[in-house]
Amino acid sequence: MSLKTKDNDKQRMDLSLYCRLRDLELKSHPNGKMLKPKANYTLATKEIKHVCQWLKDLRMSDGYSSNLARCVDVNKGRVFGMKSHDCHVLHTDLSVCNYIRILDPYVRITYDNFTYGFLSVCNSYVTLSYIRILCVTYGF
Repeated sequence: MSLKTKDNDKQRMDLSLYCRLRDLELKSHPNGKMLKPKANYTLATKEIKHVCQWLKDLRMSDGYSSNLARCVDVNKGRVFGMKSHDCHVLHTDLSVCNYIRILDPYVRITYDNFTYGFLSVCNSYVTLSYIRILCVTYGF
């Protein structure tokens, strides 16, 4: 798997033209180089290891989810080999427990809205009030 990303200098320069994400634009450094700031939703290495250790120590009842501890590498800060149901459990049920302390409030609210939307799609029904909230929030 390639470690290349789509986050290059040209695209960061285009942010000022096409986006309202001023905090992600390239900043000029006194030595003449351009500084690429980190996004506010990225975690520091210490925080990543904290989340991985939390997942490693987590115990769940039988039949709820597979053993997430064997999918975690704390030293490298990676989660790998999860089944789709494990991802569902991680994003809907477990994310609230751990990310509340780590993420910025703005990012946490966005992530909570995403999780609520994910839960709504997984349910057998979607309420009209939630559709109205989506329309107002995202300008549909």
